[in-house]
Amino acid sequence: MPKSMATSIAMGVAAMALLTACGGGSGTSAATTSAAPAAHTAARAGTPSAGGAAQPVSAKDGGFRAVIPAGYSNGIATAAGKATEVEYLAIGPRAGGFATNLTVFRAPASGQDVKAVADRALRQLAQRPSFLPKVSRLSSLRALTVDGESALAVGYVAKLRKSTRHYQVFVVHGQWAYEINDVALPAQYAASLAHLDDVIRSWRWQ
Repeated sequence: MPKSMATSIAMGVAAMALLTACGGGSGTSAATTSAAPAAHTAARAGTPSAGGAAQPVSAKDGGFRAVIPAGYSNGIATAAGKATEVEYLAIGPRAGGFATNLTVFRAPASGQDVKAVADRALRQLAQRPSFLPKVSRLSSLRALTVDGESALAVGYVAKLRKSTRHYQVFVVHGQWAYEINDVALPAQYAASLAHLDDVIRSWRWQ
């Protein structure tokens, strides 16, 4: 696995640890959910995006379906089994040794609603437990929806070896809490949010 990929997954694992510590997850997107995309043939998990076009994939455990954005590849295959807790992993453009990535984790909701989950996640970020990098520029929560479910999102800057921009979307569906993560270098962040919108607009619960 490329070193930069390992770094991306390590950041994602930290996010999963945060979600699990919160007792559940919740979701939102950089954009409110809109109509479903045109019908297309489903790509199997592990199939890279071909020809620069977005391709739909099902989550590893089948809880939802969403597209791998144009120009991204399906990182579940790239990770070669080393990120088995990841439900969805889209690897985007690489710059400065770091690959933009969109990642989805899930954990039991444990009866919590999205507001309780997001509030606890914010407290964790503010307290900066040892498993998380230094966090700054923490935004207020933004209310959105993910395929009809109420969701909440937060943005921040994290400093590990590099400063990265993060946008986390929390959503609860049934017994599961989901955390949708967008991680990019500052110069790629605006473009990555547009691709996150593509994922949210295409998101369909299964």
